[in-house]
Amino acid sequence: MTPLEHILFGKKITSKLEKIHTYHETHLLRPENPAREESLKIGKSKFPQAQELSTLEGRVKALHSFASHELQAIELMSLALLFFPAREDWEKKYKDHLLLALDDEQRHFKLYEMRIKDLGYNFGDFPVNLHLWNKCKNITTLKQFAAVMSLTFETANLDFALHYALYFRKFGDEKSAHVLEEVHQDEIVHVAYGQKAFDASLEHENNFFKAYEKELPFGLTPAHSRGGKEIFDLKGRKKARLTDDFIKQTRTYPRAMRAKSSS
Repeated sequence: MTPLEHILFGKKITSKLEKIHTYHETHLLRPENPAREESLKIGKSKFPQAQELSTLEGRVKALHSFASHELQAIELMSLALLFFPAREDWEKKYKDHLLLALDDEQRHFKLYEMRIKDLGYNFGDFPVNLHLWNKCKNITTLKQFAAVMSLTFETANLDFALHYALYFRKFGDEKSAHVLEEVHQDEIVHVAYGQKAFDASLEHENNFFKAYEKELPFGLTPAHSRGGKEIFDLKGRKKARLTDDFIKQTRTYPRAMRAKSSS
């Protein structure tokens, strides 16, 4: 197998963190789930509330959850590079970006993993989930991937990264706050590239938001692209060149519809 294929089909964390220099499509069968080490237990892993960061265990659990999300992002980006065809010019350019973003996600995971170790724990000490992966199981195109990964998951992380950085700092963990701020800066770039790619994918659609909403799979709505009205990073979204209309539509999208779609 190639290094890129090892990310999905290799169980060891080290194989998922190997530097990838190029991408290719694969003839292997698309996996139901990414291969994982037996030591990584899949289970319920509730994300700690911000106030729980007042305890060491709460801070580690938050870092562990962020690391789990980064691991899924690594696996999902390798999935897109391996299995989603790139025939149009915008698709090829988007894959070029995903290759760079994959390197960022690997670096993010390492930062979280190192910080967890600094605090006396190891990645795998708590259960992990496949929440992001499961939301992407029916995705088959790069247009869908841009909508889900860039414009939903990574856009929401603009909110979560800044929000939790504030609370890490509030409770005296400056190093963890710096990690989250570094991730936040990279997410702005990722969201910007996703916005550019999705916009380039539109042919006859003239409503960016409606086209985005249409591409989301069952279980996801535009409300999932925000952390919450109280933790909404407007400045980061503007830096990522999201339009005022898209920002407004996603910010005000009813959470009741979000809850209904996720049930």
